[in-house]
Amino acid sequence: MRVSIGEVQSTVLKATRGSYMSWGMAEEAGRAVAWLETRQLPASEAAAALVEENDSIPMARLSPVDPTASSIKGEGRLCPVLTGAALSDANPTSALEILAVAHPLLLVSFVAQIGEGQSKDFRVSWAEVEIVCGVNGLTVKGERSALLKKHASAVKIKYSSDKASAIEERQLRAEVNDNAWELLERYAHRTYVPASEASRLAGAGAGLTDND
Repeated sequence: MRVSIGEVQSTVLKATRGSYMSWGMAEEAGRAVAWLETRQLPASEAAAALVEENDSIPMARLSPVDPTASSIKGEGRLCPVLTGAALSDANPTSALEILAVAHPLLLVSFVAQIGEGQSKDFRVSWAEVEIVCGVNGLTVKGERSALLKKHASAVKIKYSSDKASAIEERQLRAEVNDNAWELLERYAHRTYVPASEASRLAGAGAGLTDND
């Protein structure tokens, strides 16, 4: 189905909050997925798989132990959003490797923004995927199935001497897999407050009181 980028960002924000993230991290997830979708990368599908995989797991178990290390790891499989946000704070200036990370595609927007801040391009790679991103745009090498890899044993990040391709046109709408969108909406629904009797009576219409 086709949805606006704004809908993507809002729904991913609510879905990740409904699954396991704080509001602040959920906002990071929404922005990251929207950034990737405007560049025609299937991030919504990756996000849907991520919220289902990490449902109700404490964020501390999914975050890097030391985001300033050259080899980054966690207690178990890392969340790409929590790891990407930690990397942004650390602002790396040398090559590094992220070990055992889920849905590595979602790391890319964070690395690109680090590159923009440093006026540099970075190369992000995992099995059968190579992405150059940063100040100059985005170059993607890899099949859709590889981009949507569920788990990468290692993601390598380093400065790139090759310049990324300029992005000529950013997308205003995204083509999202129906099942992925349904799953995102299901988790987003958890953030909605059920209507109480008082809120229903205070809503549209006169409720039980007729003032005419």
